[in-house]
This record gives sequence, C-alpha cells and structure tokens, in this order.
Amino acid sequence: MHDRNQLGGPRPQRLLHLLRGDHLSPRRVDAADVAAYHAAMDGGRGYLLHEGLQAVWRMVARGNEYVDRQAPWKQAKDPALAAALDETLASLTRQLARFAVLLQPFMPEKAGLLWRQ
Repeated sequence: MHDRNQLGGPRPQRLLHLLRGDHLSPRRVDAADVAAYHAAMDGGRGYLLHEGLQAVWRMVARGNEYVDRQAPWKQAKDPALAAALDETLASLTRQLARFAVLLQPFMPEKAGLLWRQ
C-alpha cells in the first residue's frame, strides 16, 4: 500500500495520529467526538456514516463557537493582540485540516480542495 491518496496528499490514516492531539483544536480536541467518528467509521458495527457525520458536525459547531468567542476580526484591529490572532488563526487552520481529513470519505473533491487551500 502506498502512502498517497488519489488526490496526491497523504493518506488520512497516516494523518490521524496528528489529528488526535490536544494541540489541534481551538483549545482541545473533543476526544469523545473523535472516538465516536472512528467507532462509526471503522466497520466494527457496520459503517455508520450518519454517526460519523454527526460527530464531525458537532466539531464544526464548536469551531464556529470558537470563532465567535475569539473574534479574530477584532483581534486583527489591535496590534497588542497580534499573538492572540496568530494563535486563533493557527487553531482554525488546524481545525480546517482536520475537517478535510474527516470529511474526505463523504465529500472527496471538496475535502481535497479544502486540504489544498
């Protein structure tokens, strides 16, 4: 088995170890939702696609809450908040990368596009 997917990027399985760490969410990865996603998608109980998507959408909702709470548009206007803005944007970038991997089985073209951006 090769280490690249059809989109030319690394296989999602090789990236999962990166996506489980606490440093990859807007403050912490919700371990319960990541575990729920993997349990739904691993085939142990069948492939429960709807449960996998529900877990992703819960993470998306938390990401939206994070954006509202951090207000990067306000951080960008205050030079004293430059470090906080960098942290916010880095967290959001990592979260989008995680979504690109987790959504790849459902929306391969859009997930690939998100990954490349």
